[in-house]
Amino acid sequence: MENLGSVEAGKEEGKAGETVSLWLAGAVILAIIAVFALAGLVIKSLYIDQPVARTAIERDIVKYKELARENPKDISARLGLIDAYVAAKDYRMAERELGEALKQNDKAATLHERLAEIHRLKGDVNKAILEYEKASSLDPKNGLVYYRLGQIYLDRTEYRKAVVVFQKLIEINPGLADAHYYLGLATEKLGDREGARKQYLEALRYIPDYPEAKSGLARVSK
Repeated sequence: MENLGSVEAGKEEGKAGETVSLWLAGAVILAIIAVFALAGLVIKSLYIDQPVARTAIERDIVKYKELARENPKDISARLGLIDAYVAAKDYRMAERELGEALKQNDKAATLHERLAEIHRLKGDVNKAILEYEKASSLDPKNGLVYYRLGQIYLDRTEYRKAVVVFQKLIEINPGLADAHYYLGLATEKLGDREGARKQYLEALRYIPDYPEAKSGLARVSK
C-alpha cells in the first residue's frame, strides 16, 4: 500500500509538472505573439500609415506645416502653409491657420488680405469686403487689395465705389494698365463716356495690344 501511495503521489506530481509546463509554454507563446503584434503596429505606423506627399501642393503642406511647428511665430511659414491649403482648396484648414496667425498678430495686413481672398473664393463677398477694407487700412499701399475690391464692386454693379478704389490703385501704381482699363469700364457704366475714353487710352498707352481696352475705346468713340 505504501508503494502504491508513492506511485499515486508521483503521478500527481507529474501531472502538476505537466500543467505548469503547459502554462509556461502558453505564456511564452502569447508573449511572442504580443511582441510580433507590437512590432507590426510600429512598422505600420512608421511606413504604412504615414501619408505620402505625391503632389507639389501636398509637399508644400508637409514642408510648411513642419516649419510652422518648429517656429509657431514665423509668419512666413504660416503664410506658406495657408497658401498651400488655398491652392489645395482646403479653405477650412486655411481659415484655421489664419485664425491662429491672427491671434498672434491681428494687425498684419497680409493676414487680413489672405482671409479676404478665402472669403471671396468661397463666395462670401460681404466678409471679403470687410477683410479687404481692414487690410487696406493697415497697409494703404497694398495695390492688390484695391484691385480685388474694385473687381468685387464691378461685379456687384457698385460702379461709384469701383471708381474710388481704382483711382487709389492708380495713385499707387500709375503704370498699371489693368487699373486704367477697369477705371474706364466703371466710368463708362456711370455714363461718363469722355472720362472712360481717357482711361482706355491710358491703358493702351501702357499695353498697346490690350483687346478689352480697344473694345472699350471703340464703344465710347461712336
